[in-house]
Amino acid sequence: MLGTAEATINLLDITHEEIGNQVEYVLAMLRMLGVHNNTGWERAVLDTALMNLYKPIWDDEDADNPTLPDLHNELDQLSHNHEVDDVRVAAGRLAFNLHPYTTGSRADLFGHHTKVDFSLDYPVNVFDVSRLPQQEVGGSLRAAMLAILVANVNQSIRARRRAGDTAPILFFAPG
Repeated sequence: MLGTAEATINLLDITHEEIGNQVEYVLAMLRMLGVHNNTGWERAVLDTALMNLYKPIWDDEDADNPTLPDLHNELDQLSHNHEVDDVRVAAGRLAFNLHPYTTGSRADLFGHHTKVDFSLDYPVNVFDVSRLPQQEVGGSLRAAMLAILVANVNQSIRARRRAGDTAPILFFAPG
């Protein structure tokens, strides 16, 4: 059931085939969650941190996807070690803004590897979203969770297509 600790979703799961599109997707999701306001400094710092996480694993299908705590650690490193003051300040703010999703009230939803089965291995797949916050209570959280769900399902469909898997087609030929 999405929206519970038993169904964590890793925002940094790789759902795109090009690294630039993957980074852009994560930037959009982080903005929906209020982690950044899309300023130039924030985008540049997040882009740097995300590339530092994705580049070493990009072509390794067996590598674990990074998680938001990994991103938090990368931002924390930038906030302490970068030579440019503005980068250190932006990285520190971004790391602080990630706290609800790494160690705070939403860590159970986003602070771990994905526990939801997006493999689409069954004839019928149901994703229960009834526990997500209602639009008026947590609209951006609900929108982000639904967008992540769609991206992961879409990635599973693309992976099945690449593997040559086809969905069963129901049709009757007159005999």
